[in-house]
Amino acid sequence: MLHRAPRFNVTAVTWRPGDRAVRSVTRHRAGAISVLVPPDDEVHAMYNPTGRDTVEIHVYGRDLYGLSRKTWADDGRVSPLVSPQYLNC
Repeated sequence: MLHRAPRFNVTAVTWRPGDRAVRSVTRHRAGAISVLVPPDDEVHAMYNPTGRDTVEIHVYGRDLYGLSRKTWADDGRVSPLVSPQYLNC
């Protein structure tokens, strides 16, 4: 968590080589920006296909503290997503 405020959060996520949470791949170049606008495209996943660590900066349009979130396994199972380190953010 880089910044937490009632109207937005900023987080940094580091992905090691081969880390994945993904079903399909869209490759982005360094410095690329992508946008997800709920409710149509708020479900997303990430994957690092490179041989080096990558860092993503996420800016969320609200404070995510305590927000009920989910994760999907490759077989379709749905589980609650809880990150104790960042209190689900």
